[in-house]
Amino acid sequence: MPANVLGVRELSAALVRVAVGALGLLPGAVAQTASESGREAIMGRKLNHQWLITNQESFTYATLVSTTDYAHGANLLACSLNRFYGQPLSIGLTIMWEAAAAMSAKKAVATLATTLEMPVRIVDVENPALGTSAANHSRLGTYAKLNVWRLNSLYVVYIDVDALAVRSPAEAFLALADDRVQIAYCGTRQAFNSGVMALRPSGHVYNQITRLLRHGGHFTQDPTEQDLIVQYFSTLPNETSRGLNSTFNVRAWLKAAASTMPVDAVIVHRSGQGKPWTQILHPGSWNPHNQLRAHSMPEWATRLWRATLSDLLLATCSLNSTNYATGSMQRWSKL
Repeated sequence: MPANVLGVRELSAALVRVAVGALGLLPGAVAQTASESGREAIMGRKLNHQWLITNQESFTYATLVSTTDYAHGANLLACSLNRFYGQPLSIGLTIMWEAAAAMSAKKAVATLATTLEMPVRIVDVENPALGTSAANHSRLGTYAKLNVWRLNSLYVVYIDVDALAVRSPAEAFLALADDRVQIAYCGTRQAFNSGVMALRPSGHVYNQITRLLRHGGHFTQDPTEQDLIVQYFSTLPNETSRGLNSTFNVRAWLKAAASTMPVDAVIVHRSGQGKPWTQILHPGSWNPHNQLRAHSMPEWATRLWRATLSDLLLATCSLNSTNYATGSMQRWSKL
């Protein structure tokens, strides 16, 4: 038999073995592949963990206080993040403080910060929308969020002030381990929520987005800060953006939320009108049966914010505190 014919047959047999193995019909081959896959997964987790440990000094969580009322949310968010400080990463919180928020509230937040293990830094920021005609003036304060691109940390996970961490959000930083990635978010490039984002601060990005603000972008109506962020990053190469798992931005709207808190939730976000601290501290001012009922919180989310408020008032915003271990954790487990 000619040598070249034998070569063709051997090659055909090899291809068949590969194809059959891929279909799961060769147990030995499948077991080897699964074993290799398992080892790669373990190695990947180790590398991810090492990257987080190595770079944690360059990390910060960030949020924005744009009105005096939002100081309540900053306190509650700080309390929730403090529970995970040193578990195992030690990541602080940067609070961007817009001038419209009262100085007395700023002092109150700074006083709370001294009771936490987690370092809290308050930085004054200006609102780039002031004096521009293109801004959506019903949401004027939110444009100060754009200052997150001016922070002096290398890596930032931004979390809106109307959100709480129920698990450590540290893994969101992993989206930035790829040097090409400038932003990560929950959603798509054409439509994502800016309430939770992992990003690399950049003066260039800040200048480009605020330029869109001044010129109105490509919108028929006044754009929100979220519109501007989405528009800017949608024009960049695909590899500059990455999606975050939806567990990093679980929405706590009555119309969108599950009947119980998702077991894998990392951050619960109460976006929309009627902030959680308002509904809890001033229930008479909120009518869940009016036209905004779709924006009211499900019961599990109300209990979550109440439990966090209890920890805040008792100065027990810690995983190691007796109250958290015996009180809040029990309450959370029933959400």
